[in-house]
Amino acid sequence: MKAVTRSPFASSPDGPFTALAEHLVGLRRAARLTQRALAQAASISRGTVQRAESGAAAPSPAVLDAYLRACRASAPDQTRARLLRNRGRTERRGRLRSLNAPKPALIHSEDDLGAALAAVYERAGAPSLRELSRRVPHRPPCRPRPPGVSCTARDCPPASSSSSRT
Repeated sequence: MKAVTRSPFASSPDGPFTALAEHLVGLRRAARLTQRALAQAASISRGTVQRAESGAAAPSPAVLDAYLRACRASAPDQTRARLLRNRGRTERRGRLRSLNAPKPALIHSEDDLGAALAAVYERAGAPSLRELSRRVPHRPPCRPRPPGVSCTARDCPPASSSSSRT
């Protein structure tokens, strides 16, 4: 039998993704699925299921969604899983400790406001830049124009490649 190696985070009871892993295992067991059956139902590999349940790393949003669908997780369980993933990512990055954000009543400058907003963003789970770029497709801005002049078809790039003229 092959020996299973575990991540140092997985063996740690307080690793960043331990709570998420426990939640995912609970959902799978409540759905009465084996890891193999869940992997097949979610169209992911069994190794991916094992990694998600180990607590070593956060599953990608697509894997997490497939896992939750396969377990037929309720809306509150799905919300909790996403929240635990975001909290684990924030903890793993460790940026929150280094942000010296003032309380809202003490914000007096742009730097104070920036630090406060960064702290809130980190606490909320701060999606990666790659995730953000997938959510909002890039569209170049219009060229600068004088105040009061509207954007015309020649000034702005097309919304999609199909609407461009050649």
